[in-house]
Amino acid sequence: MEKGEILNWNEFDNIKILIAEDDIFNREFLVSMFIEYENFEILEAQDGQEAYEKILKYPLDVILLDVHMPKKNGLEIVKDMRKMEKFTSVPVIVITSDKHDKTKALEYGANDFLPKPYDTMELKVRVYNQVKLRKYSQKLEEQVAIKTQQLRAKMSKIEETQRKLLLRIALFSEKQMTDKSSHKVEKIAIYTKYLSQMCGLSADKQEDIYYSSALHNIGFFALPNEIRTKKGQYNARERAEMQKHIGYGSKFLSGLEETDLVRIAKPIISQYSENWDGSGYPKGLKGDEISIYARIVTVCVHFNALTTPRDYREKKVLSDKEVYSSMKSESGITFDPILLNVFLKNFKKFIQIKDKLIKKVSN
Repeated sequence: MEKGEILNWNEFDNIKILIAEDDIFNREFLVSMFIEYENFEILEAQDGQEAYEKILKYPLDVILLDVHMPKKNGLEIVKDMRKMEKFTSVPVIVITSDKHDKTKALEYGANDFLPKPYDTMELKVRVYNQVKLRKYSQKLEEQVAIKTQQLRAKMSKIEETQRKLLLRIALFSEKQMTDKSSHKVEKIAIYTKYLSQMCGLSADKQEDIYYSSALHNIGFFALPNEIRTKKGQYNARERAEMQKHIGYGSKFLSGLEETDLVRIAKPIISQYSENWDGSGYPKGLKGDEISIYARIVTVCVHFNALTTPRDYREKKVLSDKEVYSSMKSESGITFDPILLNVFLKNFKKFIQIKDKLIKKVSN
């Protein structure tokens, strides 16, 4: 800080200022006000067009802008600047003594104005205040960006931990089921990821649905042992008991951090047994009332059931043609018809995935 100076310019590392004034005497006077400070980088413009080009080219901390200049009016410059997001926070001090110009300048987005003839101290104070606000705003934005990045990293770590933990729980739960050797969790997870890809979901959503689908029937773990391990079809009483697994599964996720994974897993668990026509359970939802994630899982769960040997079926193992026909017959009943159409168009690929997984298991 210079002797007698009340403004501490040294608190700023670097200040880039544009002085746009067509009158050479006025422009040189304005430059002389700041040239003594080592941390000032001064750009000059002698007309409106040159000023506008430098505004677009250089990152500026403050602009001193005369209104009446050749080639481009100062008010037009302010108006055009504020239309672009990157220039909304660059402070502009308009140089004018005209009351109408002042009003228009503020209306278009100028931060302050400077009357002619210049008062040296007033000039410096107005520039200082705008620079201080600009630097503070930039510092705040940087801090927000750092905090946001840290939060995203933390959330990413939480989600990754959730994925691994929930998958382990799903795999453990599977061991308590009757078809222990079917690798149901792994197969359904792979089917759902592929179908979600065919439906155009983002890579992140594909990953989340892969892990979430593994939890679709996690509530089975809370059912009585005789229901959980029964071979064959349920009677009416047993079916009513079995359907309680939806509620148990929904409670399983309560209280967990609301990550994208959990937000996708919740409707999968609570809605995968709903049917497109409203004949499913537990709420009888229909059509688009059912989450797209649950609809994807529903298709894959049924495909897995039809392609897995079942002792209680008249025909223990179904042919690929029979599986295809069975799935197609449920279009608009159990399944979303558009979603099922995507599945059936890629049916051969799903059969290939299934055969590859069976071979992997047998080895």
